[in-house]
Amino acid sequence: MSNILLLDKMQQVIKSYDSDEFIECVQTKEITTNASELMNDTLSVSLPFDETIKDASYIAVNDTKEQEFSLYRILTAKDEDNLLSFEAINFAVDELDNFIIKDIRPKNRSFSYVINQLLSDSGCDWVLGICEPIKTVSSTFYYTSMREALKALQELGAEFTFSIEITGNKIAKKIIHCYNQIGKITNKRFEYGDEVLKIVHQQDRTNIVTALIGRGKGEEVGDGYGRRLEFSDVEWRKSNGKPLDKPKGQNWIEYPEMTKEYGIPSNGKMLPRKTVVVFDDVEDASELLQKTYDQLAYYCRPLVQFSTEILGSDSIGNTVSIHRGDRNYHYQTRVFKVVTDYVNGRVQASLGDNLSGNSINRQLSQVQSNISDLDSNKMTWYDSTEIGKYQDDIMRGAGANGGSIYMVNGIEAGVSQSRETYEQVFMDGPKIQDSQYFMIQNNAGISFKQCKKGQWTTIQDVHNGKSNTAWTLDGTFNANFINAGVLQGVKIRSVDNDFIIELDQGKIRFIKKDGSSEKEMFAFAPTYVGGQLQGINAIQNQGYSFALSSKGNNGALLNVLEIPKDSTAENRKLNLYGEVKVDGNFYVNGVKIDTNGGGNSGGGSGWNGQYPPEVTSDRDKRYWQIWAMAIGAGFSKQAAAALLGNAQGESDANPTADEGGGRPGFGYGVWQWTDSSGASSGRVYMINLMTRAGVTDNPDTI
Repeated sequence: MSNILLLDKMQQVIKSYDSDEFIECVQTKEITTNASELMNDTLSVSLPFDETIKDASYIAVNDTKEQEFSLYRILTAKDEDNLLSFEAINFAVDELDNFIIKDIRPKNRSFSYVINQLLSDSGCDWVLGICEPIKTVSSTFYYTSMREALKALQELGAEFTFSIEITGNKIAKKIIHCYNQIGKITNKRFEYGDEVLKIVHQQDRTNIVTALIGRGKGEEVGDGYGRRLEFSDVEWRKSNGKPLDKPKGQNWIEYPEMTKEYGIPSNGKMLPRKTVVVFDDVEDASELLQKTYDQLAYYCRPLVQFSTEILGSDSIGNTVSIHRGDRNYHYQTRVFKVVTDYVNGRVQASLGDNLSGNSINRQLSQVQSNISDLDSNKMTWYDSTEIGKYQDDIMRGAGANGGSIYMVNGIEAGVSQSRETYEQVFMDGPKIQDSQYFMIQNNAGISFKQCKKGQWTTIQDVHNGKSNTAWTLDGTFNANFINAGVLQGVKIRSVDNDFIIELDQGKIRFIKKDGSSEKEMFAFAPTYVGGQLQGINAIQNQGYSFALSSKGNNGALLNVLEIPKDSTAENRKLNLYGEVKVDGNFYVNGVKIDTNGGGNSGGGSGWNGQYPPEVTSDRDKRYWQIWAMAIGAGFSKQAAAALLGNAQGESDANPTADEGGGRPGFGYGVWQWTDSSGASSGRVYMINLMTRAGVTDNPDTI
């Protein structure tokens, strides 16, 4: 039983499962036939629907005895019949393709040194784990991805695996392991009818060769390479411990036994099946002979693959022995593919030679041979031009009869009498008459054309149809064609190139170009507090003004609002021009401003509750309050002063001054309100007046 984790897009664990909780959990690992590709590693799972994991991005499987997990990135997710299904691929191959190495050029450095150097330069968060000693590396990694770099190292004789360590609910370490060869030679035997439930024996005799001509690096001559290195002068003798005899003067190496078995019959004898293999990086004849022999050992025999179904199979890459006595199968072979079903514990293993894509691999040798022939038998200028004239006829055959691309020559376009290609037409249907949309590429650039389906039936119709040019050959792009998608990291320059608008990471910058330097004048930028987006800031930089303006009849711009050039963070300035209206509360230095510039503390009193610093006594504070209330209510200064004089004469501005101690007919308050009929006390009389006027303030305050 294995531990399986579901992780979110930030690679943090959402939920943990045991494999027996899944309906299906199948892992497929395969060592590719081509060393230039990393291991194929996929995972397919399904389980009862669970809301917490339906948006998961990764799956981790603990498929070893150690605490390391294999991590997979979910490519597809399916929710059907109360069942969640995920298809995933090893995340390393995907993730490492997005880390770019700028320029690393090791010379005779160890694999561990080079890998660590590549990891550091790419800026990725991976570390090197196991690294077995392999030959030194001399190579160039220039603006290539980390994935491509590992593939290049693999072609030098290494193999890689990837794993992660998880601490708590997040990934603590991402690890690359480097081996001479994944797996090890074990004593494991699989006997048919015992642990092995079935054995499928498959043999491939495609493209067997029994002799190889090896060619190395070409000699540098002028602006290219000339004659290639060969091993004609190197001698091999089996009596000296060499695997084959190869006399001096012979530029090929042969397996005579394989020629006898798989050669070409001719006049009662067997001739060797020869081809050429090229090693562009080999500069030594002895090394070239050894490498050619290594290739011959692989290509001179039929390839044998065993597909088995095993309970408790060995690990991928391990070398095991497999036996079926009744068929006389006794092989020591390598496990190159393992399909593990974690739910039922069943394992399917493929051992021996990986025949998937094998014919392609053998054909690569033929391709190299053809390239070698071209080095020796270069085409004449006449030959190449004659082929060029008719090349478009061949390509147009597909475009006119079932493809979606049409190569148009000068005759068809009506621009010349040449059969050489003039323009290329892409269409949305298999034929012109079945198409509605067309894209044309020629020496004017790229343009788009449209018609009713069936309206155009010939290439002349398409060529002569009205078009809208999207991109001219001088690099001018028609922005009218941008109507979808996302612009990222964009710079828009003015015609005279002295002004730039830059859009990057949500920020819009207005930049002045000054020679080779750029100065930001103004920007709109997202504002974050504690990592949370709060809004947008408009940012003015010192030395440049920002204004909202009205345009006059004569074209002049008249500012309404302006942050002047000399405004700084330490000395902030804002200029307002024209009539300014405020619908709502308005404060200056924390003081609320009401009608006619007066303060207002609420309740319509017209006073803001503040006193000048020189007003300290209770008596003076009462007079200041009356003054501020009067000014706030729209009184002139003279009228406000008259109020103060009246209050001084009546009550010394005391709002609770009671002339008769509550007796009827006497005055009350700042201005000594008095019932002239003598029926009520001054305070009651004043409250009655307030009630009729709709005033609800405290009667005992100013």
